[in-house]
Amino acid sequence: MAKLTSSSFVVLLLATLLAYLQGASTSNSDEIILTRSQNDEFYADPAANSRVVNRNTGFPDLLNAGIDDLQGGLSRGEFTSVELVEAYLGRIDEVNINGPGLRAVLETSPAALREAKRLDEERAQGKSRGPLHGVPILVKDNVATDAELGMNTTAGSYTLLNSIVPGDSPSIHTLRKAGAIILGKANMSVWAQARGLVNQTQGFSPRGGFGTSAYWPAGNPCSSSSGSAVAVAAGLATASVGSQTSGSIICPASYNNIVGIKPTIGLISRNGVIPISFTQDSAGPFARTVKDVAHLLTAMAYRGSDPGDNATWTQPPEVAKGIDYAAASHFHAKKQKPLAGMRLGYSGEQFFANQSIQSYDDSVAAAYTRSIQVLRDQGAEMVEVTLECIGDQTDPNQTACYNATDITQTALWQTEMRYGLEHYIAGLKEVPSAVYDLGGIVYFGIANPELELPGNQTDQGYLTQALMTRPNATVDAYREYGFRLSREMGIGGALNKYGVQAIVSPSGGDWPLYPIADRAQYPVISVPMGFYSNTTEPGADFPYYPYPDAPTGLSFTSRKWTEPLLLQIAHAYEQATHVRWSRRPYPAAEAKSQIKAIVPPAN
Repeated sequence: MAKLTSSSFVVLLLATLLAYLQGASTSNSDEIILTRSQNDEFYADPAANSRVVNRNTGFPDLLNAGIDDLQGGLSRGEFTSVELVEAYLGRIDEVNINGPGLRAVLETSPAALREAKRLDEERAQGKSRGPLHGVPILVKDNVATDAELGMNTTAGSYTLLNSIVPGDSPSIHTLRKAGAIILGKANMSVWAQARGLVNQTQGFSPRGGFGTSAYWPAGNPCSSSSGSAVAVAAGLATASVGSQTSGSIICPASYNNIVGIKPTIGLISRNGVIPISFTQDSAGPFARTVKDVAHLLTAMAYRGSDPGDNATWTQPPEVAKGIDYAAASHFHAKKQKPLAGMRLGYSGEQFFANQSIQSYDDSVAAAYTRSIQVLRDQGAEMVEVTLECIGDQTDPNQTACYNATDITQTALWQTEMRYGLEHYIAGLKEVPSAVYDLGGIVYFGIANPELELPGNQTDQGYLTQALMTRPNATVDAYREYGFRLSREMGIGGALNKYGVQAIVSPSGGDWPLYPIADRAQYPVISVPMGFYSNTTEPGADFPYYPYPDAPTGLSFTSRKWTEPLLLQIAHAYEQATHVRWSRRPYPAAEAKSQIKAIVPPAN
């Protein structure tokens, strides 16, 4: 791989900006009509638009089509899963490496068309596996997919290239059993953003290069599940699988104007997922709507106890039996006040007290204030809350409490990462690089800098520190201390103190709540909330965030196993706002390939 020098990066950025400007001057007859409100913001006008139907063809617009939209066309025989796969492959070809070079997708499956044909044949025989039958999705490159699909599982690193996994991870096995087609592997931050201490660019992997946002040239896609989120935002698949240790589902969902849920630890088996921390790791789905992530969550959830992941052994009986999360979340209930009777907490003035710490833009704060009112309008009683372990962030004692979780977290992760990675590699059938432990991973980077450490992406400090760790009683104590800070003194304590069912907060900022939820092993979901103003100055460092009209999200979190509640709240907010529909990717990043070009003309 060629090194990215400063001069070549400038050329790349100028070319991308030129493509953006050229695309902006091109008419797009399928573009959603936007209405300007009195406060100079844009919103989708439902009277003027059909969000998911291409007005020229009558087929679903693949930029915004959801699972139900695709199932409708498939069940009516308007197109096949083979044609759908071909259309998505065309979109990937347009904008992934070509065009703006989003680099959201590492590789596509040579078996995808074969799988689609098999599912089409089942449909022709009157069989349906459910809402995911024949729907293509993408999977983050740290989640194992069987060799029969013809793809790698490498966490973005050449170290594991051409290694052979034992088979699909349980979550991929159940997705395929539910009828999902694994279209390809998504790019990610190498080793899930846990390789370096400095100069580890978000969205970069040695195998995939620099992944960027579909909403701004060279925009920051955020965190390690970046490719999974960008692909959904750009319509390269209708949904995808990501993973989160601390924010790697919630932050990309927020930055990319989509929905993402990180479930309770133990709901989805981590077996077959390249690990960082068995205390905090979880896979989870991305999609454009809350209902769609519920469909994926239903399929991904492990039913019962997986011998390969003891966190699943903690499932309550009702969870172990299996839950239809779309049904359990009451999406079909038509109520004027869908949140009536709910009492929700929200982070209030203290959360925004010190702008130098919290660094929320005025437009984000205004969007958050409006969101609180939207939830009130949906019937919820809104209660301002303060977490004991965050409290007033201008108070040094409270700041120290928050920072203490970072100190314990780092020591915990690095110890668990060494054990977890070596255990994962030991389970592989083949490892052509002959790397079998963490020391080998570090040495492979040193020995192959042109592959693993190009340009300024040379730091392996996090891996090196992890190499020095050993499991001991102190690490176990850190785990329990983190639970106490995040549960009793954090989210759990606030839920009890204020008698609320869930807590609402912005998904972004320097002090978001999702790291606390992650340490507590609690579920958290992010939905689109709003956008930065169109006068926002782009961030100083590549990849850039914020930038003009940058998306930002709203999060909901609660205790373990409350996914149906969080989905219900998020769905009510989503249906009242439809924030996502008011922005499309920048013109050069919007693929033009649609199903119409694939489907043969009717006789």
